[in-house]
Amino acid sequence: AAIGGSRAPASLARRCARVAGITAGLGVAGASCVGVYIYATEPGAERAVRFWWHAGPIVARYAWVRFLCRKDDEERYRRYAELHETSAPKARALIEELRGMFIKVGQVMSVRPEVVPDAYRREFRSLQDQAPPSRWDPIKDGLERDLGAPLDEIFTKVDTQPLGAASIGQAHLVEWQGRNAVVKVQYPEAPSMMKADFWCLETLLWLIGEG
Repeated sequence: AAIGGSRAPASLARRCARVAGITAGLGVAGASCVGVYIYATEPGAERAVRFWWHAGPIVARYAWVRFLCRKDDEERYRRYAELHETSAPKARALIEELRGMFIKVGQVMSVRPEVVPDAYRREFRSLQDQAPPSRWDPIKDGLERDLGAPLDEIFTKVDTQPLGAASIGQAHLVEWQGRNAVVKVQYPEAPSMMKADFWCLETLLWLIGEG
């Protein structure tokens, strides 16, 4: 009886552990499915992942140097200078890829020598000239959706090469009723871009401040 009594709690414990394991597995699977769904359907989530995929390693390298050289300021500044030179081009390439609010921030940083290392300011100066334009296909789709008709039914001619591009939109030359005109187009994903960009920048500043 004693042996049987000892087996019962053990068997119950195994069953409970199995149920807990299954429940935990379902929870992880469910959370993963939700995460994949959000990533696939919400442009802001996908954008935040892209930002941290590239920016995360840069931040981690600075944090590692700060930890290694926490008692040697001279060595820390020397290593920081090396990191500035190797990381600044990567940061500029990331800004050009993501555009949005990052373009504006990069432009401001390029003229702030009191807070931004020279290597970053050199790279970010190119952002002052013109932001990189978006592909024409999503711009065309957005225009036709807003205007409610195909572009060739409204305009005689549309120049697919933008006259200029900004952080959340770009301008195109069109011919309408025999006259040249300029159409300014907001990027379709601009609202979600702005929300994601503010979150990424806020988190980045918090991480820098913690250091």
